[in-house]
Amino acid sequence: MAAHYARLSGSADPLSQPKLTIAREDIEATQTKFAVSGRYVVLCPGAEYGPAKRWPAEHYAALARALHARDGAPIVLLGSPQEAALCDEIAAHSAGACRVVAGRATLLDAIALIAGSRGLASNDSGLMHVAAGFGVPQVAVFGSTSPLHTPPLSDRARVLWLKDELDLDCMPCFDRTCRFGHYRCLTAVTPERALAALDSALI
Repeated sequence: MAAHYARLSGSADPLSQPKLTIAREDIEATQTKFAVSGRYVVLCPGAEYGPAKRWPAEHYAALARALHARDGAPIVLLGSPQEAALCDEIAAHSAGACRVVAGRATLLDAIALIAGSRGLASNDSGLMHVAAGFGVPQVAVFGSTSPLHTPPLSDRARVLWLKDELDLDCMPCFDRTCRFGHYRCLTAVTPERALAALDSALI
């Protein structure tokens, strides 16, 4: 999928890639508000549409542990109030790597924290597009939806979508929940693979 996505982004007109800007003082004020410092990485594990767009919580926790163990990177978990419990679950299995901001940060806070981050991992979600707009290095995991329709429009984005590799005729199904109950389109994307993709974006 990496080569397939490279053709999508590489042929795009740079003018078709939206760009967001935010004042440095607003980023720093938000970081101070939530006591976030250093070269932190943001994880956005939610997706309002449904579980068929959500990479498993245990995979996010494993990614957080790997990032933190390797270089001490603080991990910030962002999401809506409805996603706070999901973020708490991830944090509980992250060996102390995560700080949960979900449920306390406004949308403007979330935007500022993303803009000031070192990198981001997410599902196909609105915050994924925010990161793309700021040119933040990112990995985006797609399952039931398709990056052929709603990719992150950034040269610093890496998409993991295993349609060709898994040979699942149901991808993309655009369902809120997996009609077969296995969610293989998401579970098959390993934390190790996400870490490698994020590393590629960070170069």
